[in-house]
Amino acid sequence: MKSILLLGALLTAAVPATAAPAATRSCHLPGVEEALRCLALPVPLEPGKAATLDLHVTIAPALRQGARPDPLFVLAGGPGEYTGQPLDRVHAPMGITEADWTLGAQEIVRALNKNRVSKADQNELFALVEPLKPQIVQGHR
Repeated sequence: MKSILLLGALLTAAVPATAAPAATRSCHLPGVEEALRCLALPVPLEPGKAATLDLHVTIAPALRQGARPDPLFVLAGGPGEYTGQPLDRVHAPMGITEADWTLGAQEIVRALNKNRVSKADQNELFALVEPLKPQIVQGHR
């Protein structure tokens, strides 16, 4: 997938804790009326190396009534590896149910279709995300 939309806070996984906060700017996505914040975040291509690339981030507000303050983020590809906390430990306090997972997937498909993302790219995205389900959804083992 050549273009990526990141929703929420991916920064903890992409930026060292010592990095200064990134400056955001107001931005707009077609079909979205809510205020969005965008930034380009330089991240290392490889740990310990000077070469970087810009990770484009879009921060959108939660719109569902009673939404939790937990971020939704999508990151596909790249030379790096996730080095954060184990996903099951991070997601356990959120109590994500099978219904939450299904609703989230439906909303992602709706957004991808609205933005004319090809079925091949959608399938690629879900092929990356689906194996993570047992670590995210409570009681799904």
